[in-house]
Amino acid sequence: MAIVRRVPLGVKDMTKHVSGKSVSHVTQPDARRLEIHFIDDSILAIELLQQRFAVVLIRGSGDAIGEGLTDDPQPTRRQRDYLEFIARYMRRFGVSPAESDIGRHFLVSAPSVNQMVQTLERRGFITRQRGAPRSISIVHHADQLLPQHQPASVSDPRPNLAVHRTRARVARAGR
Repeated sequence: MAIVRRVPLGVKDMTKHVSGKSVSHVTQPDARRLEIHFIDDSILAIELLQQRFAVVLIRGSGDAIGEGLTDDPQPTRRQRDYLEFIARYMRRFGVSPAESDIGRHFLVSAPSVNQMVQTLERRGFITRQRGAPRSISIVHHADQLLPQHQPASVSDPRPNLAVHRTRARVARAGR
């Protein structure tokens, strides 16, 4: 049995790697997923996730291009901080945070938050619906990277670690 590696590719690269290959067979593991198997043991998997198509090229071990690649992308430390905050916020309030909530927590500007959210979405850690507020959701494999043993507490004495690190004063309404 061949060892498979997931290869993160853009549309242009995927087209280049798939064109010219001979199809071995096509399977449909479930109603939302279609897999195109090629003769060289690579698979093009197409799945419907939250009304969007997700496509991944899974390469067999005999493919030289797939050598040395990891199974899933790992977030950087800062990306992990953002993912952990989003997960904690969702557990505590039952909805995903707005970008303004994320900016207040990390004490960063709106464009910085937007850039990080776009990066997390592009790398496949989160999904969101365009034009819909508070629509961020963590993708299943990113959810496994986050610590599950820390339930959110309403009486958390340090709800905003960034503010406590910088000793910044918290703005109060009406003052």
